[in-house]
Amino acid sequence: FWSFVSSYISIYFTHRKRKLQVLDLRNVHHHFWDVSAGPEDGDGSAETVCQKQKATRPHSYALRRRLKVVTDLCLQFDLEEHQTYFLQWAQERRGSLNLCCVKLQIRGLAMHTVRKILQIFQPYCIEELELHIDWTLSTLASFAPCLGQIKNLRKLHLTLVHEKLFTFLCTSTDIKEKSVTKFISQFSKLNSLQHLDLAGLYFLTGHMNELLV
Repeated sequence: FWSFVSSYISIYFTHRKRKLQVLDLRNVHHHFWDVSAGPEDGDGSAETVCQKQKATRPHSYALRRRLKVVTDLCLQFDLEEHQTYFLQWAQERRGSLNLCCVKLQIRGLAMHTVRKILQIFQPYCIEELELHIDWTLSTLASFAPCLGQIKNLRKLHLTLVHEKLFTFLCTSTDIKEKSVTKFISQFSKLNSLQHLDLAGLYFLTGHMNELLV
């Protein structure tokens, strides 16, 4: 299917037909993706997909108005075939298309991988974000500025698995406080946030007033 979409977009821009403005791929039946996901090159993990770089530049488009491609994604370490192809496809075209992911679910990925995934899409398009992660507090604090860029976020579900609780207990109090402050400071930028679901964020004890101001 994605090879068909890619070919269609190439023809579309080659002939400069600008009637199509939005390609919405949300809420499609599961079997829709099985038509043809395109060739898969090697490992289909999210780590591998985000590390791959295209040897040659994709076809360049002279655009005045970029085509908007809208989708929802649920990503974990072992990606499905169509997800692998889509991320590669989107990464190669992020400079020539307006790529929007409205609902994004991420489970069990490393922080640097999540940051690379977020760089593919326009941050202002993300309205719902779900993160199920086992990061340390310092890692979460490093990621916090990325969270602050998602200014139209309406729903945030953040679950922190306690696999690295020992690291937290061994961290100095001063470092803990700085990391907590850095994480909390980003919530003041989320003016559209309506639903907040936090689980396992043990370090927020005593800081809820700061978070909800």
